[in-house]
Formats: sequence, structure tokens, C-alpha cells
Amino acid sequence: MIENTYIDLIIVHIMMPKIDVYELTQRIEAYDPSNPILMVTAENQLNDIEKELVSKTDDYMVKSVHLNELVLRVSALRRHKLLIKKIIVSQTVLDHHSFTLIINGAELIYRKDSERYELNKNKYIT
Repeated sequence: MIENTYIDLIIVHIMMPKIDVYELTQRIEAYDPSNPILMVTAENQLNDIEKELVSKTDDYMVKSVHLNELVLRVSALRRHKLLIKKIIVSQTVLDHHSFTLIINGAELIYRKDSERYELNKNKYIT
């Protein structure tokens, strides 16, 4: 299911029905290692298994989750994701810093177009 969806951030509880959280983090890592994962756990004292799982994630929170803290952590994780320079999937390369999209060797978005987009942030361009 995640293969067909753009994922900005993943928030997951350490105890989930139907799938082991360790297996889930491995699948996410294999699909797109740039996806930040925020793990929520019920225990303040982490046992060895939870420590291993938390080490595979980008951040974790102990329940009970406070909304302000959650917003701050999500904002920080999203900021870190934006620092990634290139996303490469098969024959597709998206470079955030040079504003280029290359599919099968063909450049689809050129720098001059990206400058037009940058000058018109939050506006529709046709």
C-alpha cells in the first residue's frame, strides 16, 4: 500500500495489531529511507527490544502524548526531511536544490522554470 502513496511523515505506535513494528520499519526503510518515523511508546523505561526499535526510527515519544510536543517533533522531522538533496527511485531523480526532475535521463523541470515557481510561491501557475 505505501508503494503507491507519497508519505511525508510516519507516526507509529510500538505495539500494533496485525504487523510487527520492526517489520514495518524495515519495509519503510526499503521503500524510502528518507521517510521520517516517529515512534510512540507507552513505557518511560525502554527495554532492550524497544531500544532496538527506537534506534531504527528518527524520534520517539512516551505516552501520554502532548499535542504541543507532537507538533514540535513533527515540525523538526519534516525540516530534516527537506534537507535531503536528492531522492532517487529507479530511473527517477528529484533534486530539491537544483530544482530538477529527471526521468529515464530526460530533464523535465529546468532551472529557469523553477525560478518562476520560486518567485510565485503559494500561487497557481498555468
